[in-house]
Amino acid sequence: ARNAALNYANGEYITFCDIDDYVEKNIYTQMVYSMEASNCDIVICGRYNVTEGRREAVVYGVEKEWDNNEACRRCIFDSYVMGSVWNKLFKRELIENIRFDTSLEYCEDMLFLASVLKQKNIRVFYLNEPLYNYVQNSKSVTNSKSLLFDKNGELKYIVAMNKILNLYLDEPHISNLIKTRIFLFAYDMLKDKIKKSNQKKKLK
Repeated sequence: ARNAALNYANGEYITFCDIDDYVEKNIYTQMVYSMEASNCDIVICGRYNVTEGRREAVVYGVEKEWDNNEACRRCIFDSYVMGSVWNKLFKRELIENIRFDTSLEYCEDMLFLASVLKQKNIRVFYLNEPLYNYVQNSKSVTNSKSLLFDKNGELKYIVAMNKILNLYLDEPHISNLIKTRIFLFAYDMLKDKIKKSNQKKKLK
């Protein structure tokens, strides 16, 4: 659906909103203003984590500006930024030739972002306002342990992260972060979530 929308989009800016989430009424006014004022290519806003109707603001407390490599590192490893596309505004020209990998069920957002940020001379602005409402649902596909593995018995998360790793093999600082994420995820799965011996062996 996102790829179909991107094929038809002809506006100056592109953004996304997940089906369970909602936004503050002034989100795009503020994000477009920040993009134009900072002369950046991507704007990231803060968010509210919404759990059973309760909202918790997640923001740094200050505005920030990053180059593409620093922004990529934060998308991979920073819970304030996250590897999602929904709290980000892009210049359309930046993503005209980039699409979501429809073979993935996990981390397709992060792979999309990594592909965008692989381009050079990109500036990213962090807007210190919680403008996106991220609704956390314990019954969602992302949180279902039974759907973590693909038909080959591989962790879908690690399959996706390996694709991102292949993009950044020439950049050790970022590739090492990706390897760390893979290690920590595998360790977490081994620690208390995975019971089957064949799955444990693959993770080890």
